[in-house]
Amino acid sequence: MPVITFLQDVFMAFKGPYERHVGKHTVNFCKRIGRHKLSEGLRQTFTISAVSADEVVAALMKVDNRRDAAAFSGIPVVKKPTPQNVKFALKAYISALLVIFGTNKQQLLAIVDQNEQEFIDMWTDMYGYGQDDMKLFNELLQSYQKNGIQGISCILCSVMEGIWEHKIDLQDQHIEFFAQNLTEDVNAILSQINKHTGIKNGMV
Repeated sequence: MPVITFLQDVFMAFKGPYERHVGKHTVNFCKRIGRHKLSEGLRQTFTISAVSADEVVAALMKVDNRRDAAAFSGIPVVKKPTPQNVKFALKAYISALLVIFGTNKQQLLAIVDQNEQEFIDMWTDMYGYGQDDMKLFNELLQSYQKNGIQGISCILCSVMEGIWEHKIDLQDQHIEFFAQNLTEDVNAILSQINKHTGIKNGMV
């Protein structure tokens, strides 16, 4: 094992469960964002999306309480979730935000000199999407077109089973958790876009 890898592992061992399981992925997302030359409005969009996913997934994993996840309080979480499952959960929430942004294309595309497909390509590159992430994005998009934000919420609940010990019996309160958080996060990002573009945004 290279010395630097060993030291990183030792350093991470002294961090809390939030940093070990969730925070490290968000830091990597933000580093990727920081390496790109972006307008301030676009940088805010990418960064807030990453932080929003961080807060939601961390709350569901019971390693942080910045979001109220009382609806899932009785669901046991995996003590040592795989990094792949945590990253997949984070990118699933980020994808859900992008899907809902589609209803506010005017505001979103106003901060970039790109068409819709070019923006999606940049988005997926920024967060390091793989084949499975793109497949899920398409599933979220189709579900949103048919069933709105409730459809997206149902898929997110299914994805989060990778960080829970077992499947859950989906309840209205679970769907409401995602629907409420997604709505608040999208509106917060649209508000930031409005500050940088002057375009009046339509809240979700």
